[in-house]
Amino acid sequence: MQSLHIITDVEQGATLPAHELTACCHDAGGRLVVSEALFPEVRTLAHILAQGSSPCREDWLAARVVVFRLNHLALSLSELGMMDVLNQKLAWLSVFLQRELPQLRSFALQGALPGTLCQGSTPMLLRKQGSVVAQSLALREQLRPWLVALTQAWQAQF
Repeated sequence: MQSLHIITDVEQGATLPAHELTACCHDAGGRLVVSEALFPEVRTLAHILAQGSSPCREDWLAARVVVFRLNHLALSLSELGMMDVLNQKLAWLSVFLQRELPQLRSFALQGALPGTLCQGSTPMLLRKQGSVVAQSLALREQLRPWLVALTQAWQAQF
């Protein structure tokens, strides 16, 4: 398992000032940090899950689990009740897309997590890149076959 930190710049971008979103980029330290904005599949899946409404937190988290192939999330104590809903959304999306999608198998409780960062774990092996953009593009390349398959699956439904 490798820890991945996702800047939720798409979900939070409309409500937070840019300096708050980019602050976690500069504070990355040795963490693997990627930008959700470079993965438009997250937005698409969140909106599919919302079924015509505005995506809620569970929609965004479920979309990230699928796109980034996460099998573990760090949740705040206030988000603990989301686990069943997340797995229900993942099961629904699996049927809708007619694809086997990962279920969320575990979680860790953290204190108050910053709303601009989503922490999860992935079974992929990732190398630390020089910047958030470089890290995101490297991960995008690694996930390319999966992202193409996801895109084809949702396009087949519309």
